[in-house]
Amino acid sequence: MAAAAPAPAGVVSLGFAGAATDLPANAAQVLDAVAQAALADPNRRVTVLAYAHAEGSGSANRAKRLSLTRALTVRAYLLDKGVRSPSIEVRALGDPGSGARDRVDLSVSP
Repeated sequence: MAAAAPAPAGVVSLGFAGAATDLPANAAQVLDAVAQAALADPNRRVTVLAYAHAEGSGSANRAKRLSLTRALTVRAYLLDKGVRSPSIEVRALGDPGSGARDRVDLSVSP
């Protein structure tokens, strides 16, 4: 029996430009590694934490919706790669307040 592929170490991030919801250019490489690690062990879970920044009136709601759209885009990619839906936890957190504001962080439980 082959050993399970190691999970990516720590948290990996995908940066998004402005109000973009399409996956960034480097997404396939990052998400393929996450999917491979998740598929190697059925007990592993993928956590998707999405953040977005929006300004102006109603910005908190817009940021939350934008982060949700990004999280669901990442989830759809992982599902297309064969990761089971119950293995993916998605959280849309809106504006993080600090750090890179437009990003999706992914982690795979060991």
